Amino acid sequence: MSTPRQQHGASPVGTEKKGGAWWKWLLALLLLLLVILAIVLIASGGDDEETDTASTSTAAVPAATTPAQAATPASTTATSTSEDAGTLTADGRSLLGTDGKTGAVDKDATGKSVKVLSVTDGGFFVGVSAEDRMFVEYAGDVGVDEPASGAYRPAVGDLVDLEGPVAQAPKDPEKTLKLDAPDAKVVSDQGAYVNADEVEQAD
Repeated sequence: MSTPRQQHGASPVGTEKKGGAWWKWLLALLLLLLVILAIVLIASGGDDEETDTASTSTAAVPAATTPAQAATPASTTATSTSEDAGTLTADGRSLLGTDGKTGAVDKDATGKSVKVLSVTDGGFFVGVSAEDRMFVEYAGDVGVDEPASGAYRPAVGDLVDLEGPVAQAPKDPEKTLKLDAPDAKVVSDQGAYVNADEVEQAD
């Protein structure tokens, strides 16, 4: 009696090898991780760009200028203090620090190291500030002793010595003394000015 021959190497039809699909799940998991990583990188890159843009915009904004700063012109008028303004007197009384000066009219004025605050076509203002100053007519047409050609001409900030009588303010200081309206008002309010005969730069 013959024994049936056994076939080797063949698997029964309809059976699967155990563990044959594990690599498919691993591949799917790796793909999912790559997608998540890409989303994170894109989101991080967008935040960095926004931060850089905001930083650049902030750095590019210039310092604000207030309307008052923009509208304020550079001043050409000198300022002083009572200590360095010198003295301007007539009949032994100071002509600075007082409002009405009509009591000194026809008295001889003397200035010692008095500071020139501003210069006009017909003279200059001396004193401490725009609120405490007096006009000195010099190089105009009012006085009879005007500086000759080439003589000393005061400049803003100079300290000067001067002499001359105190004169009564004219009816129209703006025209007579060659002043602008604000300066002419100062002379009118004070009622007097100095008609200088001599003006020299102080030592």
